[in-house]
Amino acid sequence: VRSARGEGRVAACVMAAGKGFGAPKRRLNLEYGGSSSMDPQEQQKKWETQYQAFIKRMGKHLTAMSWEGHLRHGRGAIYANNQARPPARRGEEPRGAREKFGAPTMYVPKAKYGERKPKSKQEEADLGEILARIDAYDAEREFVVIFEAAGLMGADIVRP
Repeated sequence: VRSARGEGRVAACVMAAGKGFGAPKRRLNLEYGGSSSMDPQEQQKKWETQYQAFIKRMGKHLTAMSWEGHLRHGRGAIYANNQARPPARRGEEPRGAREKFGAPTMYVPKAKYGERKPKSKQEEADLGEILARIDAYDAEREFVVIFEAAGLMGADIVRP
């Protein structure tokens, strides 16, 4: 798993309560790459604010994307990078994703996460947490969102 800046080292892991659309769930937040000039609590709050705004704004589209992805590819998660720069080449993100979602957003099948080769014990544990959420969600009622913003990457089970 790499940050938008291309750094692949996981610096810290934080658990937080997440609301998604419905009842609070446990959300996993992963801090990526080097040191941040932002206070960790401020960084967490900024991530939460951006995540909640994204879910509120794009919830219906995410629900449809998740269901279609599940039908085509099986279990997986929606990945949204709210801090990414535009892709260097055409075709690196689904057509129209940036215009529709405001951030590169795509459904990633569980198998793709399983192919990742962690570079550290911490990265292995964090990837395990993501895979656990992908295994745990009820595909007929919930979906998983992996959201990157403010130097954090979080995994949440969302119930519309």
